[in-house]
Formats: sequence, C-alpha cells, structure tokens
Amino acid sequence: MRRCKDTLHVRGPETAWPSIFPLAASKVVCSGGSSSLRHSVVFAMARVVEGDARTGTWARPATPQMGTDADGQFVSRGWNELEHKGWVFKARTRPPSGGAAAADLRDALSLGPVPLPQKVYAENLLECSHESGVKIEFTAEAALGGWQSAQQKEFGGSLSAENFDRHFNTPYAGSIVVDKDKLREKLRMARKIEAPDFGVPGASREKLPMDLLQQRGHIHFYDQVELFGEAFADGGQVLCETKARVMDDCFLVLLRYFIVKPNSGVHMRDVRYFHKFGTGNVLRDHEVREASIPELEDAVSKLRPVTASMDEKATHDHRYFTNPEQVWEALTPTRTLNESFSLSV
Repeated sequence: MRRCKDTLHVRGPETAWPSIFPLAASKVVCSGGSSSLRHSVVFAMARVVEGDARTGTWARPATPQMGTDADGQFVSRGWNELEHKGWVFKARTRPPSGGAAAADLRDALSLGPVPLPQKVYAENLLECSHESGVKIEFTAEAALGGWQSAQQKEFGGSLSAENFDRHFNTPYAGSIVVDKDKLREKLRMARKIEAPDFGVPGASREKLPMDLLQQRGHIHFYDQVELFGEAFADGGQVLCETKARVMDDCFLVLLRYFIVKPNSGVHMRDVRYFHKFGTGNVLRDHEVREASIPELEDAVSKLRPVTASMDEKATHDHRYFTNPEQVWEALTPTRTLNESFSLSV
C-alpha cells in the first residue's frame, strides 16, 4: 500500500444496518496514486474526525495505528476515535494481556489462586462520551469484576483454583459513568435538587427502532473490541466482546457474552445501547438466547437447509452451527428487558 501524503479518503459502505454488525468492506484511496485497500478494519486508525458524509472524505489521521498479524491480516494497534454530534467515540485494541498487565488485573480483582481467562484484553477499551457528562464504558476489568462479584456470592467468598465458574459468566451490562461536577452545575442552572433519571437506567416500554437501524446510510465509525475469551479442550468456548457503529443519525453499541458447551448447549446474552442524535435519552435492551445443541441444530437447519453435498458427520458437528451470528439469527430471545436513561436534567 502506498503511503498517502496529503489526504486519506475513507469511503464507508452505503449499506443497510445489519442485524448484528457484520464486518463491512471499506476503501482507502491515496491522493495522487491508484493504490487501494479493501478491508473491514480500515476504520481502526489513530483518530478520525468528522468529515464530508456525502463524499466520505476525512482529514488524514496524524498517526495511523495499523499493523499486520502473523497471517498478514490488518489489525488495529492503537485507537479509533470520532467526534460526532455531541458525542466522542473511542475504541482501543491491544493484544491479549500477559505479564505485568495480567498481574495487575488479578490484583485489582482480588482473584487469589483463581486463574484469569486464557485470553484477557486488559488494555482494550470502548467509550461513548456525551457532552452532558454521561459516559458509557466497556472494559475487561469491569466485565470480569461482575463475574468475580457473582462468584463471591455463590461460593461465600471461599474461591479456590478448583472452586469457581470456569465459563466466567458475568452479569455485566457496561458501565455508565456520570461526571458529578457537570451534574451539579446542570442541577444548579436548572434549580433542581436531583435528577434521578440522569445516566441511571430504568424500565421502559420504548424499543429499539429496527426500521431506522435497517435504513441504508453512511458509517462514520465502526470497531470491535474483545474483552476476554476462553477455549476448552472439548471444543467449547466463552466470548465477551463489544462492537460499536455510528451512523449519520444514530449509534448502536452491542455488548455480547456467549458460551458454547458442546455436551449441553449455548447461552448468549446481548446488551444493546441505542441513541438517536438530537434526542434526550439512550435506550438499552437486554436479550438472552438459550438452546440445547439438538435444539440449535434443528433451528439452524430450518434457517439454512443442508445441501446434499454436505458430509453427514459435519452437519452434526457443533462447530458447524455455533457461530455467534448464526445463533443470534436462528434463536428467538427467551428473556428480554427494555430500559432507558436520560441525558438531561
């Protein structure tokens, strides 16, 4: 790829919002040259500021934080940031933590002899900060902190290397942080004593506007941030990750916790945050999908019938039908919860 000297033209795909964030290709065109790159993670640059949504042109980032892995695939080595309509979106991705970073995380969680997941991304971060002083944040430490607190309650504080939940099941739904100084100033200006809904989720009847999310539009920001994961010898897995996508008129953030137990079933818990720019609240919904392996296999076969050329043994291998996106599409939620919180006093 030729190094760009002046302007980096990033064209986001004119695509409809998918159900759950599939990776979409984008294009980089270097001024004065014909070099181009199509890759889903091209938005993982150092910093992207608002530009022309019609032409898809932004000022060139000062320090593109891109690298390649062992397979030659482009991966983010830095951060991805966007300022857009009163919000600042920031994602930081790093390789799995080890050494001092892992030790610091263990100390912060007071795990003692209990091990961390095989892959934990202690330095990864996704933040959505609003000018009102409300920030939505996702970190591995907070996600595993939810798991650790649940373990303390279940085992009465007597955790050991053998006595803990090896699937790291966490009730974590993201952290909502309120700038107390800004809140106090807002209350003073509004002559109010309190604002109970400001940055505090409560039950709501309002649901995510799927018609708006399915509209075609320009993608200003996209990133996928892993928090932790585990792979088991029997083929099972645990995955906790978050994804964010920002369009012209709204944003959607997904936090997903996903377990595959080959001899049992699957469990998926999604938490989604939605905001339409210019409105005064953020919607948050929770969806849980669960099924045994035979139930999932049946649901997937109805969704995508197996062709005659498919090997019979392969069709019954759990790896064939436990892809997270496929599970989301094949199963209906067994539990749901709708919430919202205010951005104003």
